[in-house]
Amino acid sequence: MSSNATPRICILGGGFGGLYTAVRLESLMWPHSRRPQITLIDQNERFVFKPLLYELINGGAKPEEVAPLFSDLLASMTSTSFVQGSVDSVHSDDSMGSVNSSNAGGTITLVDGQQLQYDWLVLALGSSTSFFGIPGVKELALPFNDFKDAMRVLRRVEEIEARPPGVPADVVVVGAGYAGVELATTVAERLGNRAAVQLVSAGGDILEGMPPGQVKVARKMLQDLHIKIVTNAMVSSIRQEHHQPSTAKTSTSQRVHPAAAAAAKQQVHIKLPSNSKSTVHADMVLWTAGSSPASHAARKLKLPFKTNKQGALLTDRNLRVVQQQRVFALGDVAGSEVEAQTANIPPTAQVAFQQADYVAWNLWSSINARPLLPFKYQHLGDMMSLGAAPRCHCYAATLLILALQCICKLPSIIPLVTTLWSCTVLSSLLLHSMSKGFPVEAQRLGPRACCKSALSVPSFLWWFRAREWRCDTPGAGVAPAGEQSSGRSPQFPPGCSRHQLPAG
Repeated sequence: MSSNATPRICILGGGFGGLYTAVRLESLMWPHSRRPQITLIDQNERFVFKPLLYELINGGAKPEEVAPLFSDLLASMTSTSFVQGSVDSVHSDDSMGSVNSSNAGGTITLVDGQQLQYDWLVLALGSSTSFFGIPGVKELALPFNDFKDAMRVLRRVEEIEARPPGVPADVVVVGAGYAGVELATTVAERLGNRAAVQLVSAGGDILEGMPPGQVKVARKMLQDLHIKIVTNAMVSSIRQEHHQPSTAKTSTSQRVHPAAAAAAKQQVHIKLPSNSKSTVHADMVLWTAGSSPASHAARKLKLPFKTNKQGALLTDRNLRVVQQQRVFALGDVAGSEVEAQTANIPPTAQVAFQQADYVAWNLWSSINARPLLPFKYQHLGDMMSLGAAPRCHCYAATLLILALQCICKLPSIIPLVTTLWSCTVLSSLLLHSMSKGFPVEAQRLGPRACCKSALSVPSFLWWFRAREWRCDTPGAGVAPAGEQSSGRSPQFPPGCSRHQLPAG
């Protein structure tokens, strides 16, 4: 890439980290000749707002609200294009060469043979469901990790609802982390007396390692919904239950539809303490027991980058892939080369949001020969939804998100006022709902409002951190002379001190 050529940035993965990195790159101020051409690549045509997947099951949201099209989300972004495709391999010419080298960069080859050249690469591939090689889990259990998974679960729930009333269906949810607890309460609340739900935990309790208050509230909700909790239980295998021969003869030409086969009972074999075993018969098995970085399949994807034992790409403190000058990684797929630095970083959306801020700024800094900023994670708390009763959480969060949408478009003082007002409204709604049994009614917002405007949420985090931290990089908050404005408020890197921000 010559010094006057337009930088080409390719982002692999359109989850929270990948999509928000593109948004941040688009909103930064660039010199006239250095505004990059950004290409976002994802195998799906839709962005998935994963925290709202549960709303599909309980009817609180429509598919287009949970998973808007990338083409719609990126329609107003002039420098960003979307390519739908699956990655086959990545060839890197970087190999710790100079950042300003003209032959640095590489080539991305998609499964359909299409090749894309890049000067800078961002890996935000996310995570995939981990079945741990347990027999029958991949074939018979239903994961709950993306939009397609949620739609399959929804169809299965609707099939159970369509059964004649009588003997309730048996539902087993494996995994008692946030995802398992939320999914169990959502399914149990929707099916009611039509299903008996069991929650299987490999540990000694639900939500292990989480705050005691959350565990107490979650356990109370599970008990109220008559969900049976099985702890210290390890699933050893899942098998299809064989039907007893029917007295009625079936035509040899009649084939069993896959949906009918899926409706058959399944045997969940569980190992309990003291080497005892148990078998649970289930009409539906939901798997939330674990996930692994998508880069764990690096051998299959032919990614020429080093990974740790968990399969995550090794990165330095600036989220740059080790031994690579022009490749960054973030989200579930990123793992620090110093294990202690990532030991307490959860694989959540807020981590991907915060890392996207740093990756976008470090890309800007690399292209403009500025110092890079090391990633500093700030845990902002956790939030979970237990069934449809606390749906005001979703509505209140959507109200907050919609208000924050103006952050990239209005002067800097207005987003501050709007943000503080929105946080006040959100807190009031949540406190009122928790004390009054969730009677809050909120107006539904239009399609894509939640997903599209959610991309502005970390802008407040940037502003807030900039007021509290001092910047490690001299002049990092000052826009260099000769840079063009994108028509939005100036954006600053995480960590700038208060005196470096413009007044008002």
